Parts: sequence; C-alpha cells; structure tokens
Amino acid sequence: MGNSMKLNLKKSGSFIGIAGIAVMAFLFFQSGRYAPLWAVLLLNVIWFAHLVLGCRWFMTHPIRVFFLPVSLAIIWFGSVYLGKGLLDWA
Repeated sequence: MGNSMKLNLKKSGSFIGIAGIAVMAFLFFQSGRYAPLWAVLLLNVIWFAHLVLGCRWFMTHPIRVFFLPVSLAIIWFGSVYLGKGLLDWA
C-alpha cells in the first residue's frame, strides 16, 4: 500500500513526449478535411519540425520533449479555430 509510483520526467518524459507527437500526427494529417491545402502543408511542416526537435532533444532535454505535444495541440486547435472563424474554412 505504501508503494507509490512517482512520475519522473527526467526518465520518462522523452518517451511520453514522442508518443504524444505521434498521436498528434493523426490530427495534423487529417486536417485536409476542413483546411485548404496550403494550411495542411504548413501544419504538417510544423508537426515534422516538432518531431525532429523531439528526436534531437530525446536524451539531453527530456522535460522539453514532454511539452512538445502540448505546443502542437495549441498550434493545431488555434489554427483550426482561427481558420474556421476568420478565414471561413469548411
């Protein structure tokens, strides 16, 4: 009962972050349903840049890698929300 597991981001942050980036890929790749081609290409370039950054930081900055999917989610939801509201995307 006294055996509690504690989240240690210095050990597991990189793995959680890369898994989160992989999950976000589904949102970014399916953006073509409601966004124009130029926006989809731009979003996929941003996703790929985050993936490369996550791979570069994997061993040296695991806590930063943990927060990369969070920034991807903010970028994706923000761009879809603004695109729908201001640019009249489908």
